[in-house]
Amino acid sequence: MSETIADWLREERKKSHLTQLELAAISEIGLSQIGAIERGEGNPTMSTMIALSTAMKASHEKIIRLMFPHLFEADEFKNIG
Repeated sequence: MSETIADWLREERKKSHLTQLELAAISEIGLSQIGAIERGEGNPTMSTMIALSTAMKASHEKIIRLMFPHLFEADEFKNIG
């Protein structure tokens, strides 16, 4: 099974030793929204995901790949990253 945005967020948050509440405070993203994303509910925007990854000092490339996998299937992107 491929990694999902929910899996990525939960794993990165835990690697950063942050609770959902701490991540909400640092990222200025609502606690309920973070919980929903981690449960795989809703459709987070790119700006939300960038704010979360920035707060955790995580790679923006990974979330872009998770959010837009079809972009990286194109021949011109196969050798990137």
